[in-house]
Amino acid sequence: MERNCPECGASLQAVRVLDATHSLPAKTGGAHVDLSYASPDAKASLFTKAIPRQGTLRAMMCPDCGRTLFYALPGS
Repeated sequence: MERNCPECGASLQAVRVLDATHSLPAKTGGAHVDLSYASPDAKASLFTKAIPRQGTLRAMMCPDCGRTLFYALPGS
């Protein structure tokens, strides 16, 4: 499915947003995970501190103006 930039109308391209949670010397992430989202009232587990996620996020970027958009994938 092709999506167009709401800012300038160019075709968006899929990009992968990388984290640097476990930063290596070159400031690159040592371990990458898919970005995810949770409900605003989600509570962290008492023992694991994990927050239950509702799904993952995918990113699309405009090669012309640089606008980046996130799309939710519920249940993934």
